[in-house]
Amino acid sequence: MSDASELSAAGTSGAPVTVVTGASGGIGLVLTEALLRSGSHVVAASRRVEPVRALQQFALPGRELVCVAADLATAAGRATVVETVRARFGYLTSLVNNARSEERRVWKECRS
Repeated sequence: MSDASELSAAGTSGAPVTVVTGASGGIGLVLTEALLRSGSHVVAASRRVEPVRALQQFALPGRELVCVAADLATAAGRATVVETVRARFGYLTSLVNNARSEERRVWKECRS
């Protein structure tokens, strides 16, 4: 089962565990680095994980950067992230939902 609510109820006895979606660039990449430097375990979810792997150098001793290649627009991609967190840590303390959709619309279309 991949019910995210089970993760938050599992307890937070260890270091913070944060999932960052859209972690491969821009704000997601910068937040991933900041969270690693602050002592959080980080599960970085993105369709492309290569840019994120280089951030391992910023993890404090005993902290992990776990990169998950997943398309979060799909149920299977979301389930992969949840299962990774559950298997590796057993709990989740925070989520940075930074992933974006590829759907692009003209501003005029969005207002109508």
